[in-house]
Amino acid sequence: MNMETARNILIHDDPETLMRYGITLSRSGERDRNLESLEIFDAITRQDPHNALAWSMWGGGLFRFDRYGEAEEKLRTALSIDPDCHLALRNLGSVYAQTLKNKRALDCFTRAARSGDPQIKAESAYLLGMMLLRLGEYELGWK
Repeated sequence: MNMETARNILIHDDPETLMRYGITLSRSGERDRNLESLEIFDAITRQDPHNALAWSMWGGGLFRFDRYGEAEEKLRTALSIDPDCHLALRNLGSVYAQTLKNKRALDCFTRAARSGDPQIKAESAYLLGMMLLRLGEYELGWK
């Protein structure tokens, strides 16, 4: 599927299919597909600016391209829509960890580790432990 086809899906009122396609592209591990997913999440947020998942996925994708400032902006937008969006919290924690904003990263990972989604919960708990180890909190980091 190319961007023209994706836009047609969006135009014909099937944003859920487009979201699933964007998520699939973003998880492909292929640079070109990841870039295409960024365009899709941009299109979705233009159509539905209150879609916290799309903002979260867009921010996470930007993070993978080391575009930390842009990623932070998108993730903060997601959290302004849904303050409990655990995906956005986990991704924002990763941005903060990468940019050495350790206290903010700890806060994001701690909140994300409370997720009901087992994958986000496990990833966030792991990242929280790694941050604690980085900061020399060895006993807490191993728990």
